[in-house]
Amino acid sequence: MDSVSVSVFMRLTQEAWQGLPTGERLDAIMDAFGSNDLYDIYNTVMSTEEAQDALRQLHGTEDEDSETAEQDRYRAVILKIIPMNLQG
Repeated sequence: MDSVSVSVFMRLTQEAWQGLPTGERLDAIMDAFGSNDLYDIYNTVMSTEEAQDALRQLHGTEDEDSETAEQDRYRAVILKIIPMNLQG
């Protein structure tokens, strides 16, 4: 689990924790999913098409070694991810 994957996970679950202090966010995510198994929740969220698409875009191609290009790609993808509908 790398920092990029964690960022995607947090962005996709943002509706559950938005506005809460950092220390309460994981509990809010578990409450939203009705589970105490954060590992299972992480795997569920990260297996969605939204998460996989974001990871593909963030990893880009091997030819793009520029740190600036990577930062721009990261920023663009994270900002456009639509939070998951945690109600369904």
